[in-house]
Amino acid sequence: YNFSNYDAFFSSIHESGIEIYLVTQGTNSLYKNGTSSVIETDAQIEAFVNYAKAIALHFPYITHFEIGNEPNISSFVTSAEVYAKLVERTSAALKEINPEIQIIAGAIALGGYSNYLSDTLNRIDYSLIDGISVHPYIHNASADTNFEEAISGFADTIKQFGSWKELYISEIG
Repeated sequence: YNFSNYDAFFSSIHESGIEIYLVTQGTNSLYKNGTSSVIETDAQIEAFVNYAKAIALHFPYITHFEIGNEPNISSFVTSAEVYAKLVERTSAALKEINPEIQIIAGAIALGGYSNYLSDTLNRIDYSLIDGISVHPYIHNASADTNFEEAISGFADTIKQFGSWKELYISEIG
């Protein structure tokens, strides 16, 4: 891995006292299958885990890792089952490097999130995640009311799984 393009930038952010919240996702050819844009195999999951570990080792001051981006709209993984495996394996590997690393799962797009989030959380060891993120895009005339309803519904879904997790809004529009 070559992180030299990010070294000076991340270092200056860190030195200024800003905490970095890193979203690990994208189209890295090291964990994608040829031209496919989604993770679907155990080998791809392992490659993603290795990539996340390399980031954590190279940038030890980064302690918040969001795993993926909007997995419920099939742009990152093929299913909740695959995403759950990815989250568990990545969390275990990163926490082995630094137990203080915070794992944020979800990054859920609000449309149709409830079933996907429940399906994912039913498949993972809930203790391996520290927070859950949501992307509450609300595009209509009742944005304030709909936003409140969406976040309340999201929180209700999380509460079904026991202890509360930090809730992050990591994308909005």
